[in-house]
Amino acid sequence: MSAFWAWLFGTRVGRFLTIAAAVSAAFFMALARSWRAGRTFEQSKRDQASLEAWRQRREQDDEVSKLDERRARDELSRWVRPGKGTR
Repeated sequence: MSAFWAWLFGTRVGRFLTIAAAVSAAFFMALARSWRAGRTFEQSKRDQASLEAWRQRREQDDEVSKLDERRARDELSRWVRPGKGTR
């Protein structure tokens, strides 16, 4: 095994292979880090959109719950097809 290490660090080819391996490892580590950062950024955008949709849904639910029964029925009846659910 020590012969391998002597060859790896003692010859020109060995040193070149060592440097090439270190450079490629650094490149792939940077690539993986940037890929992970991009994935995290996209996830945060999806979370933000989901939160905004939840806020809108909550505001609409609050508006409907504040209406009196007759007005709520009149407002929501336009979302029901004729003949479906109407009395």
